[in-house]
Amino acid sequence: MKTVYHTFISRLLVFALVMGLSFCTKSKTDPQPALISPSDAKKVGDALIMPNGTQTKTGTPPAPSSSTQAPKVTPTTTDQPTSNGSTERVGVNYSNLNGGIGGAYAQVQGSLSYYDIPLSGNAPKSGVVTLPIGIPDNIDNGSFTLVVCIYDASGRVSNIISIRFTITRFTPPAPGKGSVVLNGKTYSATAVCDIDMGFGYGKAYGIMITSNQAILLYNLRPGNNQLVDIINGNFDATKDPWGAYIDSNGSFYASTSGSATYNGKVVSVSMRGEDFNGNKTSFTAAGNCQ
Repeated sequence: MKTVYHTFISRLLVFALVMGLSFCTKSKTDPQPALISPSDAKKVGDALIMPNGTQTKTGTPPAPSSSTQAPKVTPTTTDQPTSNGSTERVGVNYSNLNGGIGGAYAQVQGSLSYYDIPLSGNAPKSGVVTLPIGIPDNIDNGSFTLVVCIYDASGRVSNIISIRFTITRFTPPAPGKGSVVLNGKTYSATAVCDIDMGFGYGKAYGIMITSNQAILLYNLRPGNNQLVDIINGNFDATKDPWGAYIDSNGSFYASTSGSATYNGKVVSVSMRGEDFNGNKTSFTAAGNCQ
């Protein structure tokens, strides 16, 4: 796998960073509704996009159970960077599950309502549940905290965990333009699309940060795309959505998680990546190709 991708990245850099890339036609952007401040817990709680079947209930979730048979949870991450219009797959590690899983409770800290998210199946005694949390298009820069717990089929409630969502808001850039927040630094960028490198991976959407740095997004479909884990997961790089950060020094960080919202011209992406030595990076970016 490493040999394949080392070859891929060296050839990709020649095409993408030396030969140049072609541009798409201009796109049209729609006006945005009034912005929601992440500090307004009620409005954020009303606006988050939850899985099908979720019920919104008034008040606070049931308290954790005192029973020794109650499940226990820990977060896979306590800090989730994201952007408006993204969907983040929030992982919750659980253990001591007895008698099957019933669901999860989630609440924006400070909100007057909470979510009851149904989960079902003969889940093992320990594992990971993943909750897709949709971030509305009209949320502003800032952060909010989501508190989460799970309950088993008998209604026993786990302990509570907290996950902080930090939002970097992207408005659609001007045609041909983009923006990137990488390692805490903001860059103006150039957006290109329909890049066919001829390697059998399909067409890519590119966000050129500098003449030596680029973000490439493959196999995007209209709407929200969950980026596959290229480093550790099972995937089909010719069909599954995935992303990469590359530079002319030979760096290649492939997606391990993240999401990209795509409408054919405008894209916004939040991605965590890793190279083959275990080094990690994360970024948020937006582009509007022409």
